[in-house]
Amino acid sequence: MKIKAPQVPAGKNVYLWLAATDGSAKVFVNGRHMSYLNAKGAKSDVASGYAEPLSFDVTSAIKSDAENQIPIAATCTFMNELGTGGLLGPA
Repeated sequence: MKIKAPQVPAGKNVYLWLAATDGSAKVFVNGRHMSYLNAKGAKSDVASGYAEPLSFDVTSAIKSDAENQIPIAATCTFMNELGTGGLLGPA
């Protein structure tokens, strides 16, 4: 997806929030892989879970007051009875 980010005040962080996934998700901003930040503040390369919100700190890669490319790789990591997988809500 492409979005135009607003002007980001100096010293403020920018986060991408995914409402929910069914499986795993990796986020890239302007070609850079972004780490997943869990509720305890620990980072990991891949976020995984079911129907839980996910937060990614994108401060280091976002272009303030400019258009940004943000691809999200969502993967179904196991087959459930509904056959769902990927993003389950808005980003």
